[in-house]
Order: sequence, then C-alpha cells, then structure tokens
Amino acid sequence: MISTTVNFSFEELWLLQGVIRHEMQGQEVWKFPPASLDLNDQIARALLHCDVNKVPTAFLELTRGDTLAIDFLVPNTAKTAGGVMIGKAVLLKSFKARADLAEWFAATAEEPEVAFMDKLAEWEQTDQKVHSKYRNRRRKE
Repeated sequence: MISTTVNFSFEELWLLQGVIRHEMQGQEVWKFPPASLDLNDQIARALLHCDVNKVPTAFLELTRGDTLAIDFLVPNTAKTAGGVMIGKAVLLKSFKARADLAEWFAATAEEPEVAFMDKLAEWEQTDQKVHSKYRNRRRKE
C-alpha cells in the first residue's frame, strides 16, 4: 500500500489516539472507513516511543485512507489538555500528506483524470505553437 511519512508531536499523537479507533460498526460499507487497526497500532507504538525515549515527536506512515479518517474524525478546534489549539495543525499535516499521495497517484495511474491532464498539456503545447506562428507572422508584416 502506498503511504507517506508524517511527523507528529506527542500531543498530536494523543489527539489521534483519542479519535482513531481500530474498528467501527458498519465499516464494511465504507470505501474508506474512519477506523484503522494499522493506524491505531502505529499511534500506540509512536506514543510508547515518545514516552520511553523521552522524545517530543514520532513518525506515522499514512495511507490515503488514514488521511481521510483523520479528516473525518479530528475537529479543527481540538485542543491539548493545556488549552493549546492543535486540531488545525493535525488536519493540515493530514492534508499535506493527502496532497503528496495524490501527486504520486496522478504520476503513476492510468485513470481518466490523468488522461485529461495529459490532453490539457497537449492542448497548451498546441496553443503555444499557434501563438508562436501568429507572432512570427505579425513580425514579418
């Protein structure tokens, strides 16, 4: 599965631990259910890593489904126990990861939107050639 690495603070990991569950009722009907055993395990390991090694951050490997679960479950107004806003920071990291993954998929997939982007690039090249010929003609006149 394709993933990207994201660095989260200890406090951000605790926020994720509070919302990312290992399973949910009816998850089989979702294309990307907002629950993930793998992500839940990663968060638990990352929290242990931070606590045992006394480090302030840890990395998670996020898939597109993980980023969608975070988007669905993390409120942008979430705060630490000390009242510091961290929900928006977690969401922005998730959005960046999703954008990185989308670029990878667009570069490697043979899907309609990729074909459309290829066609658009071809049209732009044609337009540049036409404009170039027009400019050259005007210069000769």
